[in-house]
Amino acid sequence: MMKLNTLGRACMIVLLISSLIGSSFGNAFGAAASDISGHWAEKQLLEWQNKGLIKGYSDGSLKPDKPITRGELIALTNRALGFTEEAAISFTDLRASDWAYKDVAVAVKAGYLQGNADGTIGANRQISRQEAAVMMSRLLKLEGGVDTAITFSDADKIANWAKAAVGAVAAEQIMIGDSKQSFRPKASMTRAEAVVVLDRSISSHDGQQISYDKAGVYGPDDNVQTVKKDVIVNVPGVTLRNMKIEGNLLLAAGIGEGDVTLNHVTVLGKTTVNGGGANSIHFLNSKLAIVIVDKKSGSVRVVLEGSTTVASLTVLTPAILSLDDDAVIESLVLEAITQALGQGTIKLAIIHEGAKSSTFARQPLKKEGAGTGGSSTTGTPGPTTSPEPTQQNGTVNGHVFDPDNIGIEGAEVKLVGSVTMTAASGQTGTFTFSNVPIGTYKIIVSKAHYTDVISSPFNVTSGATSVVDVTIEPGSDLSVVANGQANAVIVVDDTKLSSSANTLAEYVKKSTGADLPIMTTAQLTASGNTYNGDVRIYIGKSVPGAEAAVAAKMQSLNDDGFVIMPYGNDLSISGPTGSGTEFGVLEFLERYVGVRWLMPGPDGEDVPQHNDVVIAFTNVIDEPAAISRHFFGTEAWYTLQTTADWAEHNRMHDAIKFHHYLNVLFDPQVFATHPEYYPGGVVPTHPYAWQPCLNDDTAAAAIWRIKDYFHNFPDAQSFSLGINDSDNYCAADKARANGKLNSVGVLDMSDVYYAWVNKVVEGVLQDYPDKYFGLLAYWNVYDPPSTVKLNSHVIPYITDDRLTWIDPDMAALGNDITEKWQLKADNIGFYEYLFGTPYNLPRVYMNQMADNYKYAEEHGVIAHVAELYPNFGEGPKPWLSAKLQWNPDQDVDLLLDEWYKRTVGAAASDDLKSYYELWENFWTVRILNTDWYLDWKNKADRANFLPLQDHRYLTAVTKADLTQSRSLLESVVAKAVTAKQKIRAEKLLRAFELFEASALSYPRGAVSAPTNEQDALAMLADLKQSFDMAMKRQVLTDQFKGDPILNLTSYSQYSGKWDGIQTGLIAALQSYANTITDPDNEFLAEFQRVQAYIDSIHQYSATAVKTTASKSTILSSLDFSQGPWVNAVPITEFLRMTSTEAPPAQTRMYLLWDNDNLYVGYENFDPNMSGIIMNDDAPNGWWRVADDSVETYVTGDVAGGYTGYFTNPKAVKFIYNSSSAGPVPGVDNRWQASAQIGTDRWNVIQVIPFSSIGVDPSTTKSLMGFFFRNYHGQSVYLGWGGGAPWTAKDFRPVHLVEGNNLVTNPSIEDGLVSAPWLASEWFSYYTDQNSTVLRTSAFKRTGGFSLETSVTDPYSSPFKVTSITPGKYKAVLNYFVPMNASVSGSIQLVATISNGNGSLDSTASVERPVSWMPGRWVQFDYTFDVEPDYNGEVPDTLILKINHSGFGLGEKLYIDDVSVYKLSD
Repeated sequence: MMKLNTLGRACMIVLLISSLIGSSFGNAFGAAASDISGHWAEKQLLEWQNKGLIKGYSDGSLKPDKPITRGELIALTNRALGFTEEAAISFTDLRASDWAYKDVAVAVKAGYLQGNADGTIGANRQISRQEAAVMMSRLLKLEGGVDTAITFSDADKIANWAKAAVGAVAAEQIMIGDSKQSFRPKASMTRAEAVVVLDRSISSHDGQQISYDKAGVYGPDDNVQTVKKDVIVNVPGVTLRNMKIEGNLLLAAGIGEGDVTLNHVTVLGKTTVNGGGANSIHFLNSKLAIVIVDKKSGSVRVVLEGSTTVASLTVLTPAILSLDDDAVIESLVLEAITQALGQGTIKLAIIHEGAKSSTFARQPLKKEGAGTGGSSTTGTPGPTTSPEPTQQNGTVNGHVFDPDNIGIEGAEVKLVGSVTMTAASGQTGTFTFSNVPIGTYKIIVSKAHYTDVISSPFNVTSGATSVVDVTIEPGSDLSVVANGQANAVIVVDDTKLSSSANTLAEYVKKSTGADLPIMTTAQLTASGNTYNGDVRIYIGKSVPGAEAAVAAKMQSLNDDGFVIMPYGNDLSISGPTGSGTEFGVLEFLERYVGVRWLMPGPDGEDVPQHNDVVIAFTNVIDEPAAISRHFFGTEAWYTLQTTADWAEHNRMHDAIKFHHYLNVLFDPQVFATHPEYYPGGVVPTHPYAWQPCLNDDTAAAAIWRIKDYFHNFPDAQSFSLGINDSDNYCAADKARANGKLNSVGVLDMSDVYYAWVNKVVEGVLQDYPDKYFGLLAYWNVYDPPSTVKLNSHVIPYITDDRLTWIDPDMAALGNDITEKWQLKADNIGFYEYLFGTPYNLPRVYMNQMADNYKYAEEHGVIAHVAELYPNFGEGPKPWLSAKLQWNPDQDVDLLLDEWYKRTVGAAASDDLKSYYELWENFWTVRILNTDWYLDWKNKADRANFLPLQDHRYLTAVTKADLTQSRSLLESVVAKAVTAKQKIRAEKLLRAFELFEASALSYPRGAVSAPTNEQDALAMLADLKQSFDMAMKRQVLTDQFKGDPILNLTSYSQYSGKWDGIQTGLIAALQSYANTITDPDNEFLAEFQRVQAYIDSIHQYSATAVKTTASKSTILSSLDFSQGPWVNAVPITEFLRMTSTEAPPAQTRMYLLWDNDNLYVGYENFDPNMSGIIMNDDAPNGWWRVADDSVETYVTGDVAGGYTGYFTNPKAVKFIYNSSSAGPVPGVDNRWQASAQIGTDRWNVIQVIPFSSIGVDPSTTKSLMGFFFRNYHGQSVYLGWGGGAPWTAKDFRPVHLVEGNNLVTNPSIEDGLVSAPWLASEWFSYYTDQNSTVLRTSAFKRTGGFSLETSVTDPYSSPFKVTSITPGKYKAVLNYFVPMNASVSGSIQLVATISNGNGSLDSTASVERPVSWMPGRWVQFDYTFDVEPDYNGEVPDTLILKINHSGFGLGEKLYIDDVSVYKLSD
């Protein structure tokens, strides 16, 4: 691409004149205009009209305010700049026959034009002012400009992708605002504006330089282009022709060892040669004033061909000069050794001492200088006696013809052999390769819409010219599917690529209904003529005959790159590796079928319906900007397969290993005999809370281990040397750090660690020189080392939460650390905290994210990884990230628009866009002023990621945010059209409901008390809503499990746990309630009901039943369904710690007691017994690893201290005691434990003497206790009621009862003999088809049955009748609502106390809404008193009614394990 810093050239004006007059749309600037008088652009329009540059329409008008299209502006630009070379293009809205096709192809090749994300180019669409600004900024190579852009009054309407460009052109006064200081970025550019912008560009930038940094031919076919200022050539393969350069010419070092040609070029200024090699710098029929040869490394060959003349040529570095017979150098100054070849004329050679060994094939006419021996000599024209060096090179030239023998310009001609050279065919199809080393070669010719051609092999001989003419055939677009019928067959021979072939066939069928056969080459051959005429789509291999062409195109691609190449009537999709081929197939489906994988699962993919699939006859060659791309949280082993598939379909590929790995490399079991390798000289028991010592011994051990790894896994490309997630370094290593703190405020271990890394890597590379090593620049090794540079095979991943780069302070720090790392590592990676889960809002920052990926590309980042742990409620964010990791040059706004439209349809897309823009504003503007952000930013030793487990950001969310969000998403649902669009819209609304519930239930601290009843009632409504939303939050989290789009990863455990009880609101309401004197006040009554209900939610209690069985019998009774345990009341409320979320497996706990001991039985169910972690001992009073275990805490008085009793599945046990300093190990030899491991559960029995806990059961009938289970090595903590160990508030009553359960048939195991669907000894009134109480096995807590109620009339509620005596009683039931059931009612325990004379009294619990905890069994306790008499009447009967209210028709509730126990006095 030719980069321009100016259009200020007289030649540009000439070209522009011709393009405006001669273009296909020249009438738009036609004859004398009658409509420009008084126009704001009248001056420029008149000047251009007077100079004959523009003409008006036939009606005499110019129509200056008529919009100009993208295609028209592209065509003007190409002709103004002399661009002619075409790229292979394929856009869905542009056919080869369209007038703009060639200009678009030229613009793409030149590099200033990109297609839209939806595969269109929009040539016929009007171009907006911001689009034009981007185009002009790219062409003129203007820098920066955002600060200028924000000065416009409508700066907020300028797209982020255009702000820098708008600011840049505004700063240069090329495009300016209107009288209101607005830029009007989305307004269409008019014809008048186009003239003015071009006019300003020409005059404003006169005097700058032109830079060519893309191979190609530049300059007119004929005539002479005058360039008034400096020219720079940065890359090989550039030909300048027919130019007069009035400034200087720099052939820069970027040319490398490549070739550059000047053909009929005059340079009036100085020509400096800094690049070139054996392939030469060619001056053909050119005139140069001053030439300086100064290549800093290696020699360069400068060839003066034809009649080239040079007035003065100075050689400062070693060079070879080759002069054709007619070439002339007036004055040659040699400062370095030079070989002068050929028979051209050198009139004067001044040879300095350093060049005295120079040789000449033909002696100069005159020689001077110290290098001649101190005297001037005059040479004799003609050959000298010096032998000419042996010529080892030849020349190749030829033509590229079409079938009519007409030369084709602009074809890519590649010479392939011992070297590879590339050229473009000239106007008549000619091409030339000079100084080609001798050997055997082929020519490969490529051009868009033609079939690639490979010549027969030919030899290049010394000093000779090989002529190779090539004819290329136009190619026709390939029809893969026509009218729903298959016209193609997929050919795949490599079984490893079968899945890619299947994917191709699968999605073509989804789109068209056509089945593309899949077969091997052998099967295709065996099919005979069956598929004659069909397109063969070769997967992972070339079309027969095109092998060399495909190989040449893949030569420079990275592993994930690919080539899609039509050849004849067939097509190949192939890459250097299997992943590259796979991504080529995915590109095929996106480009030609239109498939998009927007979100996971069938509902997340968008597959347009087509009757036809046609493949443009053009090569598609692509590769990712980053060689490794990965999202944590999308792995198949970690989450749903649909999520893993989504990531793969969006071309994520984790190629470089880099993560925490020193714990594996230095596995303590492997090095158990080397404690000196570890901190403190002790082999660690913790899996990762340590670093190995960083010394020569551990380096040698690491080298041995890594070599062994590569020996066993030779295909592995990389190995991780990432530190463990710990700051526990060996003391000697810390001492070497000298107390220095790094940029994140912790001890800087970089110099120590990275020197050790280099030693390890260099040792491994001796045997495995092609391997790479990733690692984490993190925590103590975040900064680059100051004493070493990393080996080039090491890739450090710089860890950062680059959302923070919205803050200029943090961006400066991030940029600084990145650019410092660039000095210390040849390759770097970016480790991003992109979450996703566990944030409770859509944490979207799409535009900043796009800027970050672009910055990464510009600063040498070759690998990306992100802790995403996706929440697809964040909409386009994950998809956009994947797209930009592949190609960060894409337009973020176009990508977003595509995602919105493809997800919910065009009609709904604007509302969806507005929804995410609202939250993008929250995270990129408002968040900067929150305490949550500022506390993190101002912390001296802050982590390099935002505090994801601190959810105070939710306090910045307003009700208006939530109301607007809900309104927008409900509108999206209403406007979505197709079935899948509706589903996706509804899913996004459901995801928002979780965000909404989180924000509304998060505890917000103290508030002012209301001052009137209206405000008090509103605040009370907020309190109730907060609790409702906390319950809804848990329900939604459970309901989302397994849904491909809504599923949350296990990282949701860090999303925070809260119960929705707003203590700040309660205190404010209580303060207001204290001012009320009227006991019948409406607010006061409702406030008291709410308080009572909140209290009931936390009223867990346990019942221990007295037993007569012996201790030995109980210890051996590990089957809880029989023996002494049958009378125990099972406790099942083991929920995730600090929450009431459902556990991964059920836990049942049983309690018995006698006069000496408390017996605790745990029945630990486990759906994956292989996940249990257990050991045979607990050294030093703690688990060897993180064992599965149970913990029992019991005491008579929590404040007086308590003991924790720990037991694992092998009955290994120990205790800890509470203390003011925290838990401390204890010793108690009196308690006992037994255990048993089954096929689906492991059971434990603990025997805890009352004497050990200081309780006398004869006087104390109520203990305080807490029970706990560690699941799968402590991966999940399960507490009674969701509580936590060593937390006094989570202890609850444990009642010691002596009698049995007063409720007969408590678990509904018995049915009536005559009607087994009815529960024995359970009663209800008035049951009919609308109200039923039935026995069912559909859901049960224990045993085989429960009570299913469907009660619309409270009078039909079930009840039990039992005998009682005066005293305190505890009634307990357990209820269940299925997860996705819609149930609106509440239940209440009503105790009616009576005798033979009738009812004496009635007492009732609070009402409990049953919908708040669906999908799990919930315990409901109620404690009440029965008085000795009621007005002289002695009670003897209890009627316990489970009152139902508010249930709708058909709504069902399940009840099980009902008990009534009399508590001891």
